[in-house]
Amino acid sequence: MGEDLVAFAGLGVTGRPRNVTRSGRVASNSRGSYKVARVGQRVARFAQAVDNGGSGGNAGGTGGGSTGNGDEDADGDDSEKGRPKNYLGALFDKLITLLGNVLGGITQVPTQIIVAMTAIATTLLNNFFQGRSRIRDRLLAQEEKRSSEQEENRRRMYNSYREYSEPLLKAAAKLQDHLYIIGRRKATGKKVLDNPKYTAYLLGRFFCYVEVFKQLSPSMAFGKPRRDRIFSNILGRIQVILAMDNSELVQLYGGDNCSSNIENPFKIPSQEQASLGQLMLRERWLEYNFRGGSPHKTSSYAHSGVHFPEFTELLEENSEFSRWFGPLVEALNPDHVIGASDSQNLRLGLFQTALVDLVDFLDPAPMCTIIPAYRRRRLYTPPRMVHTKLPQTLANIYSEEADQRDGMLPQFHGVPNTVDVFVSGPTGVGSTFHTKVSNVIGDCPYSHRVLLALEEKQVSYNLITIDRKLRPSWYYNVHPEAKVPVISHDGILIEESSNIVDYLESKFPEKLLAQRNPKVATDPLPVIEAFRSRFTSFIEHEDEKPEFMESLVSLDSLLQRFITTERGPFFGGKKLSEEDVVVMPYLYHMEIAGKIVRDFELPHGLFPSIRNYMDAMKAHPTFQKTKAKPENLLFGYVELHGGLHHDELSSVSDILE
Repeated sequence: MGEDLVAFAGLGVTGRPRNVTRSGRVASNSRGSYKVARVGQRVARFAQAVDNGGSGGNAGGTGGGSTGNGDEDADGDDSEKGRPKNYLGALFDKLITLLGNVLGGITQVPTQIIVAMTAIATTLLNNFFQGRSRIRDRLLAQEEKRSSEQEENRRRMYNSYREYSEPLLKAAAKLQDHLYIIGRRKATGKKVLDNPKYTAYLLGRFFCYVEVFKQLSPSMAFGKPRRDRIFSNILGRIQVILAMDNSELVQLYGGDNCSSNIENPFKIPSQEQASLGQLMLRERWLEYNFRGGSPHKTSSYAHSGVHFPEFTELLEENSEFSRWFGPLVEALNPDHVIGASDSQNLRLGLFQTALVDLVDFLDPAPMCTIIPAYRRRRLYTPPRMVHTKLPQTLANIYSEEADQRDGMLPQFHGVPNTVDVFVSGPTGVGSTFHTKVSNVIGDCPYSHRVLLALEEKQVSYNLITIDRKLRPSWYYNVHPEAKVPVISHDGILIEESSNIVDYLESKFPEKLLAQRNPKVATDPLPVIEAFRSRFTSFIEHEDEKPEFMESLVSLDSLLQRFITTERGPFFGGKKLSEEDVVVMPYLYHMEIAGKIVRDFELPHGLFPSIRNYMDAMKAHPTFQKTKAKPENLLFGYVELHGGLHHDELSSVSDILE
């Protein structure tokens, strides 16, 4: 009887359970087969117990049957392996209980039925564990396939990036070097022996590879937004320099000696730049039969630019091509190109300098693996631009760009929890790098706002001050209009003070800015914004004083509603809130610039809430650490006050006292 039961329980394996040798060891190494084999061993012992007259068949109506000593032995065996006891016994209990309910009044279940039920349970367990094993294998295969596809995509993107960034780098380097030679020869009074067709060809070739890069950029997204943003800023800066009106160009980049009456051939509207670049694409001329024959068609043939002999042939024989490039060639006559020593050379100098910045970005120093350093000469540095060393984090980004082109997989070099913050610095002293605030802030209230938030939240940051009269050339790659503040963090560049504060709140939630008084439903920001706007108008135009006084009345009433003795002296109680970091810089500017520029002070006995708020503000450690020196703050207001000169600002503190 025992042999038959064992054979039945083993599902066709005579004499012992499936996957179990005569010595009782498991033959398979798979976990599922191992567990099934253990179940088979239990069945064999149970069957042996039945043959020996065990009490395993007494199910009863309560379903409380057991397998006696046989089960205890099996469970004891399992306990050595760390598996739970009575696992199979619990399964038997459930099956026998169910069978008892079906059979009703039958008091004893036949042994054959118990063994059959055991075989069914063994089969189900076997299918369960095999199913789990198949699922695990399928998931592992899918993960391996996904990793392989990602690696292949990265390799493809690296190849694409290198294939299309190198031509752009070489086109920019050749064009800037060519413009440098023209400019220097004109500056020294030497005759420029230049072919205007070749200059037009180099311009078109550069525009061509810019268009190629724009078309292919979605397929080369590497998840490096800060690097991509700087790259886009450089290309956008070049586009703006060529397309901007003369007066706007002088206002943004020029100095006091630059004239807005600039006449030179390098003013090219943005749409025309794109059209010239597209005409230079070889894919437009795939069916054109050039006299010299077409070059070998490589994989990147359609995305390459036409060569100079082909350019010359198209210029002479194709009406569409000559309609676009003909006027440019005529304008690029050497006699029309203005020399580097002339103040009217602003556009040419800015264009050539921006091209050098692009070369430095794609092939950074000191490696200079493609374009030698001696070929990166700057034709002209405008009065409002100085060439200084990059901050370390930006230098790292430039290095990542070069690594990207060379097919490497760079890691983020910056400290993830450290913020680089670019703010306004004192005017006339140049741009500097600082590790902490030390009264080096300039006259920008928006920069002050960001620093208040950083200090109040205790965020680690590197301070980089930008002299707005002597802007470093590399900063135009961070912001094309050289505006402040800007922060660089975790691969992202963010401008606008309100966006920066919101970003800091979301990225550094460990210490949020305080919440304003919840009992007051009024939103204070519109009142604060009205005060800011009226104060700016009053500083610029003295006849705006009545409107400014009205905004002070509204602000005083707002502070009276929000601030209570119990909570503290600020919108956020005893700590600073978002509203505090917005209004504090303008109240400080009102105290300093209002006194010096418009001889304005808060009238005695009026605006008590504003007075109390300003007293608490000036005593707060965060404000004391981030405020600008009065003389630094006033640099931006000097031009609005007749008779006040820069050399008089050292005595500002005495005037305020």
